[in-house]
Amino acid sequence: MGEEKTKAVLDTYRRRPEAYDHSLLSPIAMRDYYQKYFGAGEIKIQMRYPLEGDSELEDLYSYFTKEGARVLTRRYKGKTGGYQWKLTYPFETAGKKFKVIDEDTVSVLVPYGKGKDIIGQIIGKSGRYSLSEMRRLLREARPFFVNLYGSKVREYQECVVASPISGVLILKDGYYDAIVGIKEEQTLEFLSL
Repeated sequence: MGEEKTKAVLDTYRRRPEAYDHSLLSPIAMRDYYQKYFGAGEIKIQMRYPLEGDSELEDLYSYFTKEGARVLTRRYKGKTGGYQWKLTYPFETAGKKFKVIDEDTVSVLVPYGKGKDIIGQIIGKSGRYSLSEMRRLLREARPFFVNLYGSKVREYQECVVASPISGVLILKDGYYDAIVGIKEEQTLEFLSL
C-alpha cells in the first residue's frame, strides 16, 4: 500500500513538480502522501480500533479524520461557547483510550540469567537502597521482567513474592524455564552423589 501511494506521489512530482513546490520533502508532498495512504479503504479497515461509549466516533482512527475534527470542534463549542485552535486531534484522549492489551497485566521479575543476580541484590538490600541504586537495579532488570495477566498472578500466587522495592513482584526460584517461561510447578534441583 505504501509503495503504491509513493508511486502516485512520485508520478505527480514527475509530471508537475510545481504541485509540490519542486520538492518531494515539501509539506504539500508529505500531506498528499498521507492523505492518499490513510484515505485508502483497506488502511481504514486495518486502522479500526473500536471505542465503547462514543456513538459519534465509532473507532479511534475516526478521531483523526475530518469528520472526527468536526465532531470534536462541535463538542468543544458546546462546552465553552468558542473554539480558537485549528489542531483538533485529541492525542491525550487517544492515548488514554488506546490499550495494546485489553486486560491488565502485571510485570514479574524472573530469576533467569542476570535476573537472578539482580533479584539477589534487591533482596539483599532489604529495602535499604538509595533512589539512584533502585533506578539502576530496575533499569538492569528490564530484560528479565515478564508480563502476566492479573488472573494468572492469582493462579501463580504460590510462586510470586513481593520485593523490597514497592510494586515489584519476584518469581521464586525454580518456577521459570528459558523455553517454557513461567511454570506452574517448581523444578527442584537434586544433588548427584
